Amino acid sequence: MDHLGSVVAAWALAYKNVQLSARTMLWFEALSVTLIVALLSVTLSRGGFHLDGAQFRLEGVSPQQLRSGLVLATFAFVGFESSTALVRK
Repeated sequence: MDHLGSVVAAWALAYKNVQLSARTMLWFEALSVTLIVALLSVTLSRGGFHLDGAQFRLEGVSPQQLRSGLVLATFAFVGFESSTALVRK
């Protein structure tokens, strides 16, 4: 019977900590979105909105640079996605 009390106490502590960490995560995400919107607003108000066609045409980019960028982007995506897969478990 003592084990039941320990299990209930452990569950209660874990549940409370999950609520606390989820709430903290939501606050940090709200702060992050707010800062991104503020930075975007300042950037657009000072410089306006301009598309740079050279970036879309990849002017001045060698195949080696493109390959390095693709490898970096792939590793970043795989790292992010593997962390989301671990959260589900």
